[in-house]
Amino acid sequence: MDLITVKENYPIGKKLIAKVLSVYPFGAFLDLGYPNVIGLIKITDLAIKGFKVSDTNHLIVGQELSVKVLNCLERSSSNFPYEVIFEIDG
Repeated sequence: MDLITVKENYPIGKKLIAKVLSVYPFGAFLDLGYPNVIGLIKITDLAIKGFKVSDTNHLIVGQELSVKVLNCLERSSSNFPYEVIFEIDG
């Protein structure tokens, strides 16, 4: 999979359900079901929807979120070379 394919599968504005893979102080990584592609929802984007910026405890690994694509990027990580940036939908 390359960045063009990732962008075709996840165009800006696309809405979908993604599972929380892991939670960190800066946000959460989301499982998109594709190898080498990871989703990210930043804590600042969560804050816009009323979540506390300093607290990610409300997110649980395995939890499903309704999200919307903001952007797709290439990363330097060998495990996940592509990243899709999301915001909470709704």
